[in-house]
Amino acid sequence: MPNPQEVADKLMDVELRLTKDFGCRCWRDDLILITPEILSLLPNGFPLIDICDSPNIVGEDNIDGDIRFGVLAYGVRPDVCGRLLEILLKTRSVPTEKGAE
Repeated sequence: MPNPQEVADKLMDVELRLTKDFGCRCWRDDLILITPEILSLLPNGFPLIDICDSPNIVGEDNIDGDIRFGVLAYGVRPDVCGRLLEILLKTRSVPTEKGAE
């Protein structure tokens, strides 16, 4: 059984990467909002949650383009962050740290 602290640390690393490298923003402790660019990369069937806690499915539900502070009113819960990061790493280049090769 995984160590709960290791799981929490790994999740925090994924959330930090989403906010730092991809422009996502934390809405609450349990919701990370995505950018319009990220929405365009998500496959149909990908689960999102809006800021009113309503579930939405990419390709099935109407996800409006209202942008506030660079993000949509839609995002992912912590349990989906890893899956989102995997998609992003496969579909676009990630900025590297200054001086890294």
